[in-house]
Amino acid sequence: MQQTKDNLVERLIAVEQEYAACQEQLARLQFEVLDLQQQLEEAEHKSQPSSPGKGGKKAKATRLARLEQAAALLDKHLPS
Repeated sequence: MQQTKDNLVERLIAVEQEYAACQEQLARLQFEVLDLQQQLEEAEHKSQPSSPGKGGKKAKATRLARLEQAAALLDKHLPS
């Protein structure tokens, strides 16, 4: 019985470590997706003809939304 408990504890630790590694990888990939989305939006913005007074508020709102998403990811994935 003791051997079984020891094996279960070892397996649980291994699973928890793998889960933590997966969560870390997920967080990195989510940040990469956010970065790629931002690059795409910037490329689209550069390819559009500029008109004075337009896009400034939208660009700021987009950047703010990105920062809020990044903060939420950090809160979710960093230990308290």
